Amino acid sequence: MPTLKDLIIALIGIIVFLILGYLGNIYTNNNLLKIYKNSKYTVGIITQRRTETRSNHYRFHYFIENEKYNRRFYFERRGKYAHLPLGKYFVAFDSLKPKNSVLLPFLVVPDSITEAPPEGWKELPIPVDKEEIRKFLEEYYNMEKKTVSSDWSSKVGSFIFSNGVQSFHTQVMSNMIDSKSE
Repeated sequence: MPTLKDLIIALIGIIVFLILGYLGNIYTNNNLLKIYKNSKYTVGIITQRRTETRSNHYRFHYFIENEKYNRRFYFERRGKYAHLPLGKYFVAFDSLKPKNSVLLPFLVVPDSITEAPPEGWKELPIPVDKEEIRKFLEEYYNMEKKTVSSDWSSKVGSFIFSNGVQSFHTQVMSNMIDSKSE
């Protein structure tokens, strides 16, 4: 039979889970903001597309100063970028921390560009409105946030009901009533 201590531990677990999610959300937003503010560009190559139950992603890599970075680009199963062909796309990255990057799926690298400079480009070698990139980063961030929040609500809900917190609460209350009547 669960005790009050078990309920407190479960509630602390839920609170920690929510706090970590909130901090992860801030971290993601901060990284995308840094990518936009300190942006440089390079060529990324999509090498694999993975389709999973809730979220799908492309695996891609790019090189900065001869160091290879392997990353993923997440997308909604039926979104705009659900069926990108494998190949070369531009990647925006944070010049201060090149690991922080995002694939720009609307910018296919033309055949005339075979490679990027080792340090990347300060400006893209093709005409692109910076505002379009900013809007994409906002849209991508909101898509990630929406995916995270919907996953959070379903995970928290299933955690609560699979662990019987509601029935546990009812049982604790009935035990308290029984002990008062004795």
